[in-house]
Amino acid sequence: MDNKLYELIEKMYIDMQEMKANMATKDDFQELKGDIRRLEQNLARIEYNHGEKLQALFDGYMQNSQKLDRIEQEVQKHEEFIIKRVK
Repeated sequence: MDNKLYELIEKMYIDMQEMKANMATKDDFQELKGDIRRLEQNLARIEYNHGEKLQALFDGYMQNSQKLDRIEQEVQKHEEFIIKRVK
């Protein structure tokens, strides 16, 4: 009986040692926290850069729209002049 009990305790000890080896350590968690922090910083940088690029695209769109409006006004003036001369 003592031999079986000893074997059972030994098996439990070995299993616990294997579980301990497979468990994440404090250093692993610190490394993960560092990785998450770097990911957050990269995400913030990407969002900022994309925001600037989107603003530049919007500004370009507005400039083109304003230029087209001015061209349209000039064309209307010329159309009115041409229509008056034709009649």
